[in-house]
Amino acid sequence: QQVLLSQEWPIASHPNARLSLESTVAQRIWVFQQALISLLNILFTHYSVQQIDFKASFLIDSMSAVRTYTDKQIDPILTPLNAQSEQFLTESIPSYSAKQVFTYLQANPDYAQYSYRETALNPTNPEDQADSREASVIKAFRADPSLKTLSGNRQNADGLYNYVAKPIKVTDPKCLACHSTYQQAPPSLVASYGKTHGFGWQLGEVIGAQIVSVPVDAIIAAKQASLTWVGLLNTAAFVITAGALLLFLGRSIIQPMRLISSRAFEASIHPENVDFSEKHRQDEIGLIAQSMERMKQSLLIAMRMLQQPRNTPHE
Repeated sequence: QQVLLSQEWPIASHPNARLSLESTVAQRIWVFQQALISLLNILFTHYSVQQIDFKASFLIDSMSAVRTYTDKQIDPILTPLNAQSEQFLTESIPSYSAKQVFTYLQANPDYAQYSYRETALNPTNPEDQADSREASVIKAFRADPSLKTLSGNRQNADGLYNYVAKPIKVTDPKCLACHSTYQQAPPSLVASYGKTHGFGWQLGEVIGAQIVSVPVDAIIAAKQASLTWVGLLNTAAFVITAGALLLFLGRSIIQPMRLISSRAFEASIHPENVDFSEKHRQDEIGLIAQSMERMKQSLLIAMRMLQQPRNTPHE
């Protein structure tokens, strides 16, 4: 009977069991990694937009400092010259100084993709005339005096741009010397720009906006650069973690379980020759081995009882 059992039920190593468990663990880790990368993609996109908006806002503040310096340090020197000269010295205009400084700043590769506009509804220089989208930004600042910053996306002829804007407000009465009426403006200014542009401004009025724009492609590129590095690190962590976990599973769980399974099969035929050595372990594997050991002992007791001779009654 024992020979028949061993022939009908050969002890199998079941190699697919290990492969199945390892592949399941690897797949779960891989799915988790892909979910993590998707989440990081969303977070990095948001972070990149925030960083570029922060840098754009900083650039506007820097250009505002240039405007203030020009107004307080350069204009007092050049104003007497403009009053007497036939040619207007544009270096006295704060917006001109800010735009020139930003042009030099764009020589830095870190700022090459940024553009700066000082745009107005009624500018002195027609080059600063607001287009329809810029005009809507200026009107938004006019409608809400408490509004300090606006940001968003705008579609230009060469692509989609992210912008940050801050209002330009007439806060110094000295500005009205050039922008109230053309009769009060320096003759050289009127000769350079005409009598119809840049006049009629009012003290406290929002006349324009400082706008810094950057292509959305630059935001995506910044995000992809960060995501690539994180993705590489994440992949390396995945390989190391998966390898260590699979090695641990193989040595601590899969191999002991296969041994217990093999011994349990052997115990069903020759229980007296089997020892579940894992029963001394203080973990779940040890609990399984202890259960197998108890089943083996029960089988031995049953087999001994069957081997005892039976006493038959005499008639």
